Amino acid sequence: MMGELILHIGMPKTGTTALQQFFFRNRRRLKAHGVDFPIFTRQAEAPQVQNGSFLNRYCQNLSKGKDPNSEVADLEANLKRLSECLGSGNRVLLSDELISLFSSRLPSATQTHTPYWPNMIRLLDEAGADKVTVVVYLRRQDDWVSSHWRQGVKTGHRSMALADFCASRIAQRSMNYAGLLAATEEAFGQKGRIVVRRYDRSSFRGGDIYRDFCTAAGIPWDDGYRIPPLEENASLTFDVAEAMRAFADAAPPKSSLRMDVLRPLALKLSREAPDSRGTTPFDEEATCALMEPYLEGNRQISERYLDGEPLFSGEYGGRPVWVPNEGRIAECRAAFEVAIKHHGSRPGGLARIRALARGLPAGIREPLRAASESLLGN
Repeated sequence: MMGELILHIGMPKTGTTALQQFFFRNRRRLKAHGVDFPIFTRQAEAPQVQNGSFLNRYCQNLSKGKDPNSEVADLEANLKRLSECLGSGNRVLLSDELISLFSSRLPSATQTHTPYWPNMIRLLDEAGADKVTVVVYLRRQDDWVSSHWRQGVKTGHRSMALADFCASRIAQRSMNYAGLLAATEEAFGQKGRIVVRRYDRSSFRGGDIYRDFCTAAGIPWDDGYRIPPLEENASLTFDVAEAMRAFADAAPPKSSLRMDVLRPLALKLSREAPDSRGTTPFDEEATCALMEPYLEGNRQISERYLDGEPLFSGEYGGRPVWVPNEGRIAECRAAFEVAIKHHGSRPGGLARIRALARGLPAGIREPLRAASESLLGN
């Protein structure tokens, strides 16, 4: 029996968290329509709904020359489960946005490590995936890189300034969408079909990303599907992100200080004063310079995958440009410093935090108080 796989590979910051929550909440209804969304052993740093993470982690390790089983939980058991699902007659849906991110970082000519995609194909072949539909959402590069930078600051993986991140090799490789798709198409060959969708609300079929994905993947729409709440993966404002990036070393990713204190506080501060939402960090000239290296690749994508329709709008003006509010950034840094200083305080810690926060403006003081109360259980 032919095993059919729907592989959702991202990209990051294109609604992937919301889609994964949608798949998870609607597992039973999806199964009634012949689509399995299996849950596997949770992998380090990946939520369980990111159910393709065990494949990504294994292939990522091989492409880096590391032990392929390092930090990969229950690979053999997960592959066996995947094989059983593929052999059931249902199509199987796997999702991990990091597949697009890491598969785009191709080894250089001097590296001896095996490339990412051939390892992924081998695993899928072993599991019995005879037919694969790859679904990828692409966001215009200037919007994507600023959003991904803020996400990295929030999680503690990014401490460099936005301008430095834009100039980094990692960011430039990730924004080379044509290169990503060419490598993906070459790897899957005749057994794969690649579906490219724009991450643009105005282009979503049916008006939202859930209906758009179902249409792209050939999954019947069901009015009984449960829609996840908004803001499953809320973003920081630019001012809060600029303040927060200085604390990457003090609060490593997944540390209690990062997860229980700084992230909730940063999100509260962003909701309290969302002045930079809807803005762009790039003026028209900077946007043109950032987009120029990718225009030809974007044109090739539109011809190959979108029947000649433009991949993205070519209009670069019209949006307000973010101007750093130095006073606000300084206030946010002060709030982070207070929270870090008293992280893990015993009874009485909340009173000390309140005392230190009295000199801060109300828009900073109240989110800090709320985050502290939550942390200290008061």
